[in-house]
Amino acid sequence: FTSDTEYVLLATGRKACYDSLNLDKINVVYDNRGIVVNENMQTSIEHIYAVGDVTGFHMLAHAATFQSIKALEHILGQENNTNFRVVPVCVLTFPEIVVVGLTEEEAKAKYADIKVHTSMFRNNGKSITMDEEDGFVKVIAAKGKIVGVHIIGKETSTLIPTATILIEREIPIKAITNIIHAHPTLSLAILDAVKGLE
Repeated sequence: FTSDTEYVLLATGRKACYDSLNLDKINVVYDNRGIVVNENMQTSIEHIYAVGDVTGFHMLAHAATFQSIKALEHILGQENNTNFRVVPVCVLTFPEIVVVGLTEEEAKAKYADIKVHTSMFRNNGKSITMDEEDGFVKVIAAKGKIVGVHIIGKETSTLIPTATILIEREIPIKAITNIIHAHPTLSLAILDAVKGLE
């Protein structure tokens, strides 16, 4: 696909905006990424909480929502075990791009031995019937569990909850391959990619 145009807008990166909050006056600690918070979203002043983009953490609406819930439940004295190391990212372009967990490079830096396998959508029955065969599912595993998933293709944002659960719940590869997946569905591409790790 090509297109002639007069202008192209390229906007990369985001920055926490907290300059107008006068944090120095109340001694709330911040750095070049944003307001520093602990695992309960408390700032350096324990009765002041910060959530969302000002923390510089995954500047995504769903991350901010779950940060808010974590903060509220901490204030109310309720337990909350949300794992903020596993945050799905969706880029709703054409095709869609979704990512959760570690990249291959991050996994190599963290683990001594990783496995990587890619399943192409051109081998997926649902993709073929949709006439959307471009795309793939890439899975990264370490110590017998999935640690990263990267998917590109049509409607792939519908697959990211499955990938997120597999990583967040640390489901062993063998257990994943024993789960019956409906046919024909795009989710079979995840199963096929995981089977390639065995």
